[in-house]
Amino acid sequence: MAGDATTVTRRYENDLFLEDAPSATGEFQRKRRAAQQSSGVDITGVFFRDQTQEKIAVPVSGERIEFCIHAESETAIVEANMVVSIRERAGEGEKTLVLSTLHDKTPFSITAGTNEIRLKFPYLGLKPGSYILDLHLYQGSYIVLDSVQDFIFRRIQKLN
Repeated sequence: MAGDATTVTRRYENDLFLEDAPSATGEFQRKRRAAQQSSGVDITGVFFRDQTQEKIAVPVSGERIEFCIHAESETAIVEANMVVSIRERAGEGEKTLVLSTLHDKTPFSITAGTNEIRLKFPYLGLKPGSYILDLHLYQGSYIVLDSVQDFIFRRIQKLN
């Protein structure tokens, strides 16, 4: 980018702090995939719930939240695993938080039909800002059932 120092600096700061970035939605929804495009398990929703079980668009710093995943399954999966990785939208894009049932050796079950998988946080240990979340569901350790990439959400500071 060329121009005077003030213009270049302002553009750099806007890019760094994502002032012109698309707003974060805080919720992801999609329909089940067609049978020929599906593994048999489809993630149909990703969102947050607050301590009163209400859906929220923006988790608040210091508050208890649940990260929820809606999944539709054709059959029961006895040994399912999940990897959730979160990175800041600004900066280098390095992972800030990774949660994995594979690393923890704590698989879970998915029933046939509609499922809501909940990750409970006594508080979400992220500083206020905008984040990108990637989510992968596995059967066992290697078979990818479905993924959601680039789910964008914001986190705000609790007001006193």
